[in-house]
Amino acid sequence: MLNGSSKSIRILCLALLAIYCVTADGTRAYSEEKARLADSYGFKPLEIFKLSDRSANMLAQDLNGDGLNDL
Repeated sequence: MLNGSSKSIRILCLALLAIYCVTADGTRAYSEEKARLADSYGFKPLEIFKLSDRSANMLAQDLNGDGLNDL
């Protein structure tokens, strides 16, 4: 048989489960659509540059003074 404290814990768990089942409305806590993290951090679209086979030791530096590094 269950002693007094085990029985009270069981009743408490059942009561909490009943309250959860009554108050839960079935909505999900997360969004169905995937978040685009690039929108939050200000990343620009991907830029791809074709380089020749002999291009090596390239340095990134601001050449035109716009505050962005150029290759």
